[in-house]
Amino acid sequence: MPSRKLTCLRTALGALCLSGWALAAAAADAPPAPPAQPDPPALPALALDARHVSVSGLSSGGYMAVQFQVAHAASLSGAGVIAGGPYGCAAGSVTSAMFTCSCPYDTSEGAGPVGTLSSWVRGACLQLPATLLASRARLATEHNARHIDPPRALRRHRVWLYSGDADPVVFPAVVDALERFYVDMQVSPRRLKRVREPDAGHAMPTAEAGECSVTRPPFINGCRFDGAGELLNWLHPSRGPRPRPGTPQSDALQPFDQRPHRQTGVFDGLDDSGWVYVPPACRAESARCGLHVVFHGCEQGQSFRMGAEDGEAYGTRYVQGAGYNRWAEALRLVVLYPQVRASDGLASERPYQYNPKGCWDFWGYTLPRSANAAFSSGPPYARQDAPQVRAVKSMVDALLRPRP
Repeated sequence: MPSRKLTCLRTALGALCLSGWALAAAAADAPPAPPAQPDPPALPALALDARHVSVSGLSSGGYMAVQFQVAHAASLSGAGVIAGGPYGCAAGSVTSAMFTCSCPYDTSEGAGPVGTLSSWVRGACLQLPATLLASRARLATEHNARHIDPPRALRRHRVWLYSGDADPVVFPAVVDALERFYVDMQVSPRRLKRVREPDAGHAMPTAEAGECSVTRPPFINGCRFDGAGELLNWLHPSRGPRPRPGTPQSDALQPFDQRPHRQTGVFDGLDDSGWVYVPPACRAESARCGLHVVFHGCEQGQSFRMGAEDGEAYGTRYVQGAGYNRWAEALRLVVLYPQVRASDGLASERPYQYNPKGCWDFWGYTLPRSANAAFSSGPPYARQDAPQVRAVKSMVDALLRPRP
């Protein structure tokens, strides 16, 4: 059945073809077309300090942060994870992603945990023991050994983990499993910090006052807890007293073109552009700033339509509201915000590309089902050559390049 938009287009074209003067009149009365928007610029070569490159993420972005960290452990210094779980948690199965690594939840305001979802859907969620999920993560790294950096490189990383006890999407036990995984990977207890907030829902916690326990868009909650500041200061500790956060500069946040970092003809789910925050102090030729990569959660990509199909785009709510940019000023960090967009795999006749909420790939939607079927070979979406991991590594490398 043709889509509504296609039907309307055919009807309009048919009407215009009835008479030649109709087309001319419509053209004369139509408002002028908006000017074409220029392509965003390429990422600048900033000669950043390759010894201080870290990642963090919320929800699906938390899973992606772990995948990227494990895949490129030798070239990173640490990771912060908010409501995310262990490496390879979904084992290439969307069912496991939905019911083991997370749990379905109606996020419309006032809906509660059931809302339009029947109670049996959430009843299907399975909370596996943390030790079991951690052991599966270790097995995934072993099976992917030829496609990731040696896991022993994780031992020198700094790791910061956060979960809310009121989180109905990613249960605290899943984050417990991630902590257990890092312990198994011999991350030093002095370098591993675990934070639990008893009243926090599924969202990025910020220093502002607000409704911390809710789970609904835009998934940025005022909790009187500065999540971005806490994780960044843990991952990039100062030698002296802890600095005060700076004031974000409007001209420091710029879009950039993600297309040069993508593979031609390969589905990766990425948007055409992303965002980068470059503090003024990091623009100087002699600056040696660090780099932090932020992976947004589901329904938080810039192009995601909130509410109805034609609702308002999410835009820069996460990029500007999660709290990273003011600490970028204080800690001399460039912050990279790669972007994923929603995709309708059913419409493209490629069901494996179905990602309606614009999540990062932690179950295998960027690859055909056949590629994810044999978990004994390791989760392919969590390797260095996986479409999203490869693209983001290219972005990181671009920022590390020597200045021209």
